Amino acid sequence: MNKDILAMYYSADPDMKLKDIEHKSINTSVSYEYIEKKMKDFGIRAYIREYAWYHYKLHHIPQKPRIMYAYWDISCLDCWLLWIVWPRKPSRYADQVMWDFFDDVSKYDLCTISGWAPWIDMLAHKHSIWSNLPTIVVLWWGLLHYMQWHKRWFLDRVVEKWWLILSEFKLLQEPTPWSFPQRNRIIAGLCDMLFLPAAGKKSGSLITVDFARWIGKPVYAVPWSVYDRTSAGSNAYIQEWKVKPITTYSSVLDVYFQKKDVPKLLDTFVLTDVQKQIVSFIESWVVSESSTIAAHIWYTYVDTLAELSMLEVVWVIVYLSDEGVWCLRR
Repeated sequence: MNKDILAMYYSADPDMKLKDIEHKSINTSVSYEYIEKKMKDFGIRAYIREYAWYHYKLHHIPQKPRIMYAYWDISCLDCWLLWIVWPRKPSRYADQVMWDFFDDVSKYDLCTISGWAPWIDMLAHKHSIWSNLPTIVVLWWGLLHYMQWHKRWFLDRVVEKWWLILSEFKLLQEPTPWSFPQRNRIIAGLCDMLFLPAAGKKSGSLITVDFARWIGKPVYAVPWSVYDRTSAGSNAYIQEWKVKPITTYSSVLDVYFQKKDVPKLLDTFVLTDVQKQIVSFIESWVVSESSTIAAHIWYTYVDTLAELSMLEVVWVIVYLSDEGVWCLRR
């Protein structure tokens, strides 16, 4: 069955479960025409784990989503991703940190990602738009539900710039208490670094930080006065070495991201005939084992590994260690 049809049935049928996607168990009496029309009107695409074109970065998410709905430019995921966790009640200091931080961030070739909690994470997306940086919004409700939301106007600004909105939930699903932390695991799996401007002692941001640390993502925070309650939590995490302190933004950003004025290796790299064969084969088969690639191009296994390593260095392909296969960076 066509993956788009399967995704439409999943969103149209309130009783359909994720496991039904794997077994393609559908209730054909359910009408999905409304969902089909809305997906077409808004340019929403569905990416199902068992099908082709499931973006390689989605494989990095803990309990990777069986289905992901994407609104606009999925190629944003190819960028290095910076996650910014904004405090619920930001102090004047935290606000100043964000302005200064984005002065430096705007010089780097990256994309920001955050979770769109109204007036909290929203500020991270606002700073990105003001700095002309691509940004990814990960919703904790369905993509079509936000169309009926009173703050839709702001998400429309993200779409206007051909950036990206993601959700793993049924298109018409409303936000729930359990969907909020579920959304956070997606951002944690996608990001390359997490930045915490400030957090109080019992801030929910620290739960997010704990999860990111648990899956091995680097977390940085800015130290502040011991007399300021709004930074008590982040200061304690720095003292306990749970997060790393930032004293100068560029010294940390240089470790994880590349400056815009530095030429990329791929821009000056010319593929050999053998490398073109490898890329063509991986593109045709979506994901491929090293031995299969070697047999297809009539190359020795050792020499094929050398070519695959070079293609990985110049950001053409990526190796998915969990599956033991190669795929294109899209």
